[in-house]
Amino acid sequence: MDLSNPIATLFPSLDGDVLTVLARTVRPLTGRQVAGLAHRGSQSGVRLALIRLEEQGLVLTESAGRSMLYRANRDHMLWAAVEPLLHSAESTVETLKERIVGVLSSNLDRQQVKGTTIALFGSVARRTSTASSDVDLVVVFADSVEETRGQAVVDLVIESVFRWTGNQCNVFVAQRELLRVMVGQEDPMIESWVRDAITFSGPELREQLTSLS
Repeated sequence: MDLSNPIATLFPSLDGDVLTVLARTVRPLTGRQVAGLAHRGSQSGVRLALIRLEEQGLVLTESAGRSMLYRANRDHMLWAAVEPLLHSAESTVETLKERIVGVLSSNLDRQQVKGTTIALFGSVARRTSTASSDVDLVVVFADSVEETRGQAVVDLVIESVFRWTGNQCNVFVAQRELLRVMVGQEDPMIESWVRDAITFSGPELREQLTSLS
């Protein structure tokens, strides 16, 4: 799945991107505005998508001088089915984070989860991923987590992410001492984490790296 644009999983064409933009507002937008707010596609491609969606009744149009304005047709019989899909797609990465934390919560005690850092980095964190991109995670387990238990949790996360998304998952496991060595050696991975990493559970990764520099 393209985690930078999950709606493309359901709508491979630009129709999904256009519907996502229109679903965010009740204000009519010009085609140019829709194209500017969409994640992908040219202005001409967005215009064709708007025409298709108008033909299906999911988009309503009105004239404003020389421009055409577009808005979602929330009275359409299928809108009740389409809108939840759009919202679900927009929250895909947040839902993924929650599920990953859930795996840890099911296999570690509360204090271990609280003391374990989980951060997303790489193309998914930068929102430049594609459908074939891996999900890259860095995990710094709490000191009380035994190595065998930690590895079992990592294996379960990798398996679960693939089942949930269809994407391969890479997990870089680092103890605090390894982080210290990597910082001292100016490992390129550290720069990547400082630049891209999004900590979504446990102690903030950047703060740990800063304290070791």
